[in-house]
Amino acid sequence: MDEKELQRMIEEIEQGEMVKAPGYLKQEIFDRIDEQEKEKVRKIRNKKLNFVLYTIEVAAVSIAAVILVFMVPMLHRDDNIGKSNNYYTEQIHKTLDEDVAKYTDRFVNWMDYVGPVIDDIKEEYINERF
Repeated sequence: MDEKELQRMIEEIEQGEMVKAPGYLKQEIFDRIDEQEKEKVRKIRNKKLNFVLYTIEVAAVSIAAVILVFMVPMLHRDDNIGKSNNYYTEQIHKTLDEDVAKYTDRFVNWMDYVGPVIDDIKEEYINERF
């Protein structure tokens, strides 16, 4: 294409009617932007929800640990009064080991039960919000 043809084509385009975009295009662009914004909000809310659930789980484990620390020694405090210190110390260690194992098993079973419940609550919350 030489210079004259190019100039003529430019003049024809400038004098002619402009090509119009389809009428639905503007609305479609706005709809996509809205969807992207909603998706960003969903991700932020989901992160916040996951953080809250994680915090609850950590708090539950911490509370259980504190309870175990104070309750296990108290359960067998008066069992061996009057016996030698060595025997008493051995009994405490043995009893603590057994009790910790028992309460740890109970706690693990409890978490196995609570975990799906928390997942269900999370799923319901997400479905309600989004």
